[in-house]
Amino acid sequence: MNNLCKIYLTVSICASCALVNEAPADDEVRQIGSRLELFVDDWLIDRLEGVSLELQTPIDAGKAFDLTLPWEGPLSGIPSAFRDGDKYRMYYRGARRSMQQRDPMGSNICYAESTDGIEWTKPNLGLYEFAGSKDNNITYIGDGAPQWFCFKDDNPAEPPERRYKAICGLTLSYGGPWGVLSSPNGLNWQWWKKEPIFVGGPLDTQNTVGWYPEQGIYIAYLRNWVDSTVGFSSPPEVETPPSEYNSWYVRPHRVRSITVTTSSDFVNWSQPKWLVYDEGTPLEHLYTNGITAYYRAPHIQLGFPERYVHDRVALSDWVGSKEARGKGLDDVLFMSSRDGLHWDRRFKEAFIRPGPDRRNWVDHGNMAVAPAVLQTGPGEISLYYVAHYQWDDTIHIRRCRLRLDGFVSVHAGYEQGEMITKPFVFSGKELTINYATSAAGTVLVEIQDEAGQPIPRYSLADCPEIFGDHIERVVSWNDGMDVSTLAGRSVRLRFVLQDADLYSIQFR
Repeated sequence: MNNLCKIYLTVSICASCALVNEAPADDEVRQIGSRLELFVDDWLIDRLEGVSLELQTPIDAGKAFDLTLPWEGPLSGIPSAFRDGDKYRMYYRGARRSMQQRDPMGSNICYAESTDGIEWTKPNLGLYEFAGSKDNNITYIGDGAPQWFCFKDDNPAEPPERRYKAICGLTLSYGGPWGVLSSPNGLNWQWWKKEPIFVGGPLDTQNTVGWYPEQGIYIAYLRNWVDSTVGFSSPPEVETPPSEYNSWYVRPHRVRSITVTTSSDFVNWSQPKWLVYDEGTPLEHLYTNGITAYYRAPHIQLGFPERYVHDRVALSDWVGSKEARGKGLDDVLFMSSRDGLHWDRRFKEAFIRPGPDRRNWVDHGNMAVAPAVLQTGPGEISLYYVAHYQWDDTIHIRRCRLRLDGFVSVHAGYEQGEMITKPFVFSGKELTINYATSAAGTVLVEIQDEAGQPIPRYSLADCPEIFGDHIERVVSWNDGMDVSTLAGRSVRLRFVLQDADLYSIQFR
């Protein structure tokens, strides 16, 4: 496929639905206050010498739960999850091979919950009858069930009866416009807007949406198709009627991609825009977007799109259902954004691979990640994805885990290197770092003035060697840990690293 040229895009969004602030100039002083900052991009980084940003690899944590109950089955998937008070909720499609997607009973939405994100239960909700019994965990059956995304709406202006929302297709088929269901408790659903809220090119995927309190708006990420012959140089088609879905699907040069739109009221949405990527980002099929705000640093959005390699076959002897072509492979990518429009995709390699399990090497329903990062231990976060898609007896939701904030690190090998930040202003009285070293590794920290000169009492020479593995280590110098006299002043940080990884920092 062709590489993208640098994308030139003029952003013009109504003031009530403004998506982004102007990105700070390279020489502009960053304002970080006391918020957590991750090194998933170079927003805070001025120079890297002998170190590099390194994408981490999640660790397989095994099966979360099976999708093999009679009302679930091999076409189950598209999970969405979030924390709600003292428990986690997960919603997913249940679908059986024998049921057509246009059949009213072909798909349903099921519900699971957990107190720790590790052990999951499927409560008997008693809401919908399946095969003559209501003893099941089905939370919704009806229009839109094949396509679904659910979230808890924390917009304080929303009434309690619309606290939980689900966006989904308005028909029982793929590709059409999407409407909105709402619920007061996340279990009993009714249509709030059974007219098109999202329209346009084929929306045949898990589209995502959320309330972003820092911007005070809703942001939605939607499927559309790029013409690979012109790339993103033209705006996405948003008026294509659902009846033209099949013609979209078979047109040559079409590549699945992602658009973004915003709203202040969940009813009136801005004209969708293509996401803007780094120069040289390849034009690849992004089947799902997997976008969520990182809960510990909600000013940073993370995306875990499912990359679909449509022309590869790994298991030539595998025959799936008639819905599946037995062709196409998937893995998961990593990307990040600070405004929702411009996305850092410097990491072209896979974030999550299919792995040695041969049943993950078939069909594009595998590896679809729930757009959520859940904390599953004091220093651990987890992601969840569909495994063994189209396999009747083993399809399941699988969990993988990372250290807290551990998506990307500033990495130093055995040879010493350093990272210097751009000038910034902080608030707080001490600096904490999330880092790991080898037994022989070292981290040293220096606070500099805006011009890059060491500030007395906070130089490298004043910093005792830091080593070990800590999620939240307070940095000290010979005179102590207190940095409050520097709060409100433009400063830089210099990190000297050897055989070490630095994941995040925070002043508090």
